[in-house]
Amino acid sequence: MEMKYSISLLRKDDSEYFLAHSRRLESSNGPVLKDIFSPHEEYLDIFDERLKDVINNQLLKLITESKWKRIWCLWANRQIVGHVDLYGGDIKPEMHRATLGIGIEPEYQNKGFGRKLMDAALEFAEIADGLDIIELNVFSHNHRAIRLYERLGFELCGKVADRVRVFGYRIDDLTYQKSVRRK
Repeated sequence: MEMKYSISLLRKDDSEYFLAHSRRLESSNGPVLKDIFSPHEEYLDIFDERLKDVINNQLLKLITESKWKRIWCLWANRQIVGHVDLYGGDIKPEMHRATLGIGIEPEYQNKGFGRKLMDAALEFAEIADGLDIIELNVFSHNHRAIRLYERLGFELCGKVADRVRVFGYRIDDLTYQKSVRRK
């Protein structure tokens, strides 16, 4: 049976759905990795406030303004189960670039939704005036994501060796970028 889903830009009215999705993503790391990669309990209120600030302020900014953001949501079963976001820089000289982030809840991974979300963000980027480059970061052990990014035309442009250590493993952080400038 084919799963029913939709992808749409996050609206202010969807903030509670997005907060719930963000919390599910945090908890999907498991108890050990959650301690490493998620906000600690004492910071969850700050984390929620930062998300609310994004929803209430950054989504409304033009892409020519600093700290703009757009979030596309994957909806299934009347809840947000994945997202991709693009956000602009802090200063004028970097406004031609945007950073991409993506998060999909485990039960919706490996079903092609990452590609669909990425396509939505890249379609926006390709028609946005003044936006020339999309960049993203990925841990070096995330081979599936790296294959997807490379298939979409992203190229490796940097590496921070030994960015994090988890259970004694040294994990590099890779930076990829893609030109979206219309020729």
